[in-house]
Amino acid sequence: MKKIALLLFGVSVIFSACRGPVGPPGAPGPRGFDGNANVFAFNYFVNPNDWIENGVPGNPNYGFYAPFALPELDDIIFEDGATLVYMFDGSMQLPLPNIDNQNGFQTIYDYTLRLGEIDFWVRESDNFTEPPLFQIEYKVILIDGLFKNHETLKEMTLEEIETYFKITEYTTMTP
Repeated sequence: MKKIALLLFGVSVIFSACRGPVGPPGAPGPRGFDGNANVFAFNYFVNPNDWIENGVPGNPNYGFYAPFALPELDDIIFEDGATLVYMFDGSMQLPLPNIDNQNGFQTIYDYTLRLGEIDFWVRESDNFTEPPLFQIEYKVILIDGLFKNHETLKEMTLEEIETYFKITEYTTMTP
C-alpha cells in the first residue's frame, strides 16, 4: 500500500511541475454596459399609440401590451440571470409588477419576457382596460447569474442598484 501511495505521490508531483510558458492573452470578451460584462441597462418609452389590444373586453386578462426588442436577453440571462423592470409614473419609480388601487378596482402594470423581447402590459381588474393616454417610461436592467441571488438585490431601490453596478446611462430602445 505504501508503494502505491508513493507512486501516486510521485506521479502527481511530476504532472504538477509540467507547466510550459504562459501563452498570449486571448481576445477581449463581449462588453456589457459601461465596461461591465455582467449588466445591461435599457430605457423604453411607450407612447399611447404603441399599445396593442389583447383579448376581448370583459374577458379575463383583457388588456394592452407594448412589445419591444431586448437584444441582450439571451438564454443565459433568461435561465440564470435577473431582470429588473421599473416604471416611472410622474415622479414616482415603481418596480414591476405593480398594482395601482383606485376607485374600487385595480390597474396592473407588469411585463412578460421571451428570448430577445419584452412586452409591457397594462390590465384592469374589471377586464375593461383602456390603454394609457400618456407616455410611460420603463427602465430594464439585465444582470447575469453571478448576481441574481445577491442577498439584498430585491430590496434595493433603482438608485441603489445603479450605484452598486455603476450604471450611469441607459441605452434607449424604440418600438
